[in-house]
Amino acid sequence: MGAGILVVEDNDLLRDMTAYALESHGFDVQVSNGSGVQSAAEHSQPALILLDFCLHGENGREICRQLRSSTRTAGIPVVAMTGSPPSDVRDVDDVLAKPFTVAMLLHKVRKWTDVSRGTA
Repeated sequence: MGAGILVVEDNDLLRDMTAYALESHGFDVQVSNGSGVQSAAEHSQPALILLDFCLHGENGREICRQLRSSTRTAGIPVVAMTGSPPSDVRDVDDVLAKPFTVAMLLHKVRKWTDVSRGTA
């Protein structure tokens, strides 16, 4: 299997479809609906975190700040999945605009997993 990806999305359908697309292309995927992201990232040390910035009951920006403040997760790239304009999204490594295609998803994931593996 390929690099580990943590998908944080509160929309069940989008989370499942994103996970399926990534798994179909050889990635190990862990999913979260927004709760326990810090703990999951510290435990699994994914190569990349795909983070919905508009979670119900959670704040994507605050989750990202928590990830950045921990020495165990600060180096993990975070790509925000959002319908907001990219200029409204800060503290992340990249933005994947919703709605997105599987090709767009794979492009972003490969970009950052290659970087984290030192093969970019």
